[in-house]
Amino acid sequence: MIVRPASLDDLPRLMGYAAEFLSYHPLTSQFPRDLGAVEAKLRWMIESEDAALLVHDRGVIGGALGAMWCSPGVIVASELFWWSESNGLSLMKAFEAWAASKGAQIVNMVMIMGVRDVSPIYDRAGYAPVELSFMRAA
Repeated sequence: MIVRPASLDDLPRLMGYAAEFLSYHPLTSQFPRDLGAVEAKLRWMIESEDAALLVHDRGVIGGALGAMWCSPGVIVASELFWWSESNGLSLMKAFEAWAASKGAQIVNMVMIMGVRDVSPIYDRAGYAPVELSFMRAA
């Protein structure tokens, strides 16, 4: 599958992926979903030099660049979401290549707990677990 940057023409399909992704995410069951905000974020990711929104025929990966909080000279490419019906590894590799092209020294990938354990994929790709976050409503 060919991975390419998303365009505004991809928005209807991406919104479908977003709705499906959000139905699996444990946090979104506690808070209202704002699909208008999702669309605005996707548009920003398509148009921004500091974000990547990469697609292939059956999936999407999105992320953004930022400075490491304790070392502002270190650029981190943080994956925000990754959804694929097949061949998701090609999306991850494309995201890593995008991060490298932007000068990122760190690529941060995430995994939703309790849905599907993708940690073996990260292990094989050379990632190391760093944090486990915990959330609750305030």
